[in-house]
Amino acid sequence: MNKKGVSLVELFVVVGISSMILALVFTLMNRTTLNFKKGSDMLNVQTLLDNIIERMRTDIRALKKLTKCTPDECEFIVYKTDSTTLNGHIKSTINYKFENNTLHRAEKNSKESFTTNFKAEGKVKFANFSENKDNNGNFESLSLIIRLISDENGPGKDSTLSIACAFYSACLDNNL
Repeated sequence: MNKKGVSLVELFVVVGISSMILALVFTLMNRTTLNFKKGSDMLNVQTLLDNIIERMRTDIRALKKLTKCTPDECEFIVYKTDSTTLNGHIKSTINYKFENNTLHRAEKNSKESFTTNFKAEGKVKFANFSENKDNNGNFESLSLIIRLISDENGPGKDSTLSIACAFYSACLDNNL
């Protein structure tokens, strides 16, 4: 007897196998998407952290005098090159302040005043400044501990990145 057609059992077997293959493909795509999000989050957080650290390194290398340092705020004086002044330098006061999950940088001098938050509003979960002194009580370095978190939407946990840095000045006043 030559029967042409598909039995109900064969149809259920094909549907079952197809369902398992589709479930595996869906799981693979979901994990790939999560891994891509995690990698993208980490890249964004790392770039933001690099920008903050590089800006602070530049500022603190030019530090002349530390005027205030608390765990959530640090203020110091720097002299920047300026061709429009008689001595070629302009005195600036730079203030870093951590509040409302954001790190703010404000700079004031006789010509201008501006602030930035490094485009990191709400991304700084922790920041702590501390002044390090040598055995004679003189300023040696400024330490920063900072933790950033991504704010990307999507499934999965947010990425976080923490770092502890010590910044040294190349331009200290002797009376600091």
